[in-house]
Amino acid sequence: MASAKTLEHIFRDYISTSRVWAELHVTWPSELTDVSFQDWLLYDFIVHSISVSRSVVCTLWLIWHVRNRRVHENAIVQIQGIICRVRSYLLEFDAVHAKLPGRLIGPEH
Repeated sequence: MASAKTLEHIFRDYISTSRVWAELHVTWPSELTDVSFQDWLLYDFIVHSISVSRSVVCTLWLIWHVRNRRVHENAIVQIQGIICRVRSYLLEFDAVHAKLPGRLIGPEH
């Protein structure tokens, strides 16, 4: 198992984190268990759709946020709370995106 101070441990190996990924149906392919976090993230962006990748990024952000709250405030957030927040943020993002015009920046003249 990776050291507690590595990104791999925080975002992949930690038991609570792996349960979050499982609940969101995001897997770490077995051939990538020994690669760096950055290589795994690059793999994710290349292989998966934008929809899956944005779910991964949102989840990473929330895992980091919850970790910081745990370290600095001794706050405990349940796994289901993280999953609900990921899904809520993505729904909110979709709602905002649907309201935006198709093209925000026009061609330069």
